[in-house]
Amino acid sequence: RYRAEDEELPNVSQPKHQSDTYSFLPSRLSSIQRLDEPAQFQEQVLEDKESLVVVRFYAEICPSCRATRPLFTKWSRDLEKNDNRANVTIDARGVMQESQQDCLPIKILEMPLNRATSTFVKGELQVDQLPYCHLYHPTFGIVEEQLVVNKVKFRKFVTSVDCWSKGGCEADFESIQPNFDQT
Repeated sequence: RYRAEDEELPNVSQPKHQSDTYSFLPSRLSSIQRLDEPAQFQEQVLEDKESLVVVRFYAEICPSCRATRPLFTKWSRDLEKNDNRANVTIDARGVMQESQQDCLPIKILEMPLNRATSTFVKGELQVDQLPYCHLYHPTFGIVEEQLVVNKVKFRKFVTSVDCWSKGGCEADFESIQPNFDQT
């Protein structure tokens, strides 16, 4: 079980402010918008019909969430430099390279796990591990879900987002083995 970020911990003093305590950069330097309420999720994610929307779910007390935050911040700034389009791809070595293909714009949002959001995140969105990411397509809805706990998983997620921004991803249907056995 994980705790909401503003849930009281026994015998631990809580910070008096609501800002992200692990953010090393002032919020003005990051183009990642924070969603503090489920209503904002509806407006910013589900009603957006213009762009791919990445939602990062996190908690301040989660070490993996703090460790992966700079990766998302850098990716967000790189996208912003390219007019929020995935004109930057990450190769197998982790090096970012330019791409000239026409792309859907990408919007990166984050939703903290706190008292206002925990029921929504855990119940309706069924996010039970952190840091977790969803990718929403303007036509198809949610198309990707992934636990992003390190650089390798982050690169895999960014590659998937890049693929969707350029028109869609190919599925390996031959590797999917349906189970028709009824016992």
